[in-house]
Amino acid sequence: MLDRLFWEDYDDSNDGIYSAVSRVREVLRDEMTYTETPSEAPGGEDPLTWFLTGGREGNAVQYASAAAMALRAHGIPARYCEGYLLTAAQVQAAEGGAVTLTGANAHAWCEAYFDGVGWLPVDVTPGFYYDALALQQLVAMPDSIRRTAAMEDAGDAAGEVAQTDDSGADRPDGLLDGTVYPPELLLGVLALLLILASLAAAALEGTLLLCRVRALSGFKHASPEQRARLLAWWGQHILAARGVEATIGWHTEETDAKLAEMIDTVNPGEYRRVSGLLEKAIYGGIALKVYEERAVYSLLDRLYHAPAPDFATRRRLHYLLLAQLGYARAEKL
Repeated sequence: MLDRLFWEDYDDSNDGIYSAVSRVREVLRDEMTYTETPSEAPGGEDPLTWFLTGGREGNAVQYASAAAMALRAHGIPARYCEGYLLTAAQVQAAEGGAVTLTGANAHAWCEAYFDGVGWLPVDVTPGFYYDALALQQLVAMPDSIRRTAAMEDAGDAAGEVAQTDDSGADRPDGLLDGTVYPPELLLGVLALLLILASLAAAALEGTLLLCRVRALSGFKHASPEQRARLLAWWGQHILAARGVEATIGWHTEETDAKLAEMIDTVNPGEYRRVSGLLEKAIYGGIALKVYEERAVYSLLDRLYHAPAPDFATRRRLHYLLLAQLGYARAEKL
């Protein structure tokens, strides 16, 4: 029943804890109705089954129970929790004084287990959502590197137009339309095209240099949390450029083994350790120490500069700075 309700038509192309939680929230929001005093299940009927298939209305208890069972059905460790909800608005209104919690503040929620971090709260009750999963932007980040490479590959072909002469053969449209031009003119046009191409290449390399300066400057002046997010973004996109789909805290062991086999300068266990450090900083809000940040940067530097297997991979890595500039602008927005 849980597979049918929550996971039957689930798009798992970008599967991870955040996307799974978003799916659970979406189903519960669309299919169920929140009420503080739901009706009881008929005699002998399982309360959770009745909530999902019969009554379709419940409070935080039913929502949290359904979320825990749905995440477990998807292979994610989850558990049901009860306690009291203290909101940021209540703390702010108290202005440093005491806040009294009563039965009206009672609440139920779900907790999911993150490798290397532990149990983190996940609220699926409508009206009580909050972003407990700090990698939302990383998971949802579009693969701009791949799109840029695809657009560049298609750029030249988009401008070619062919015509047919009297004999039915295809011929290019433009200067060579049957008119005879002096060789000097053709050489001049060719030289002009080479100059324009050289200027365009120089402008692109200058833009890349500017991106590098801005990236290093932004990293230097960023907060510890922002630096951790930026390092995680770099790691994900460097691996994507090399054809390795990886997300922090997901399939860590498999990715670690793949990198150790694929790149000579990466030792077994390095990616697992770096992934744990980034999880601690991003999920747990614990700032990385100087030597921990240096260890993360060292691995990313080797992943970036390791020999690429083909020209396409080298080009994606080379233009990664342009994608980073777009990411920095998105962060500001």
